[in-house]
Amino acid sequence: MKKKEKVPTSYDDLPWYRKSGTNSFLMLVHVLTLGAIPLLLITCFALVTGNIYYDKADEQGHLKAWSGANRVIAFLLLLPPLLIIGVVVLTIAGL
Repeated sequence: MKKKEKVPTSYDDLPWYRKSGTNSFLMLVHVLTLGAIPLLLITCFALVTGNIYYDKADEQGHLKAWSGANRVIAFLLLLPPLLIIGVVVLTIAGL
């Protein structure tokens, strides 16, 4: 049986890697540096291990989490730099 995740109610109690503002900044740096500084890896790791939350609550007082569209965009932004790194490594290895 899957354990139900506890939904936080206070943005200040979240760790830095679960906050939307922090992850939006990491995505912005990633895009502005064209992936040369792959800070988006932190965001993707946070998304794989749980939710990232907005500083807004729903009707029950629970913080709203990133939607599936945000997750897809984060992973799609990560693909080009990973492919480039793979090509560079293969070129150096002579394969």
